Amino acid sequence: MRFILPCVAFITFALMLVAAPIPKSLKKSKKNDYEGIWEVNGSNTDGKPSSTAGAGKFWRIETDKFYYAMSTPEATGTSGTLSTPDENHQELKLYNGSTRCLLEIDGDQLTWVFASDKNDPLDTATPAHNRVIYTFTRNK
Repeated sequence: MRFILPCVAFITFALMLVAAPIPKSLKKSKKNDYEGIWEVNGSNTDGKPSSTAGAGKFWRIETDKFYYAMSTPEATGTSGTLSTPDENHQELKLYNGSTRCLLEIDGDQLTWVFASDKNDPLDTATPAHNRVIYTFTRNK
């Protein structure tokens, strides 16, 4: 009997560990999901649809740089820098060292939010005041 009780306790504890959800902070993120060439689908400024004129048809995202205003996927375009202040939150970026951004990816769809308000929590990619949002499809 003394042997059975510790075995049952151990098995119960092991089953609880297997069934417990893994916290997001411990899940391994794919660091380079954003890299590639993206085609601009639309934009939104201050919560209203806006023109994509000047943004170009294609953007290319690299680890620490991106290019926009590209007329073709092979064009050079205009460049900007990207940095990731917190490696645990790959989706949060800094554009040219100061403008906060949120990159939300869903398969081959990308939503890029530029926030000009420093108090904006950038927790969702929804249109709002003091935000510029671009939507993209991955160019294959």
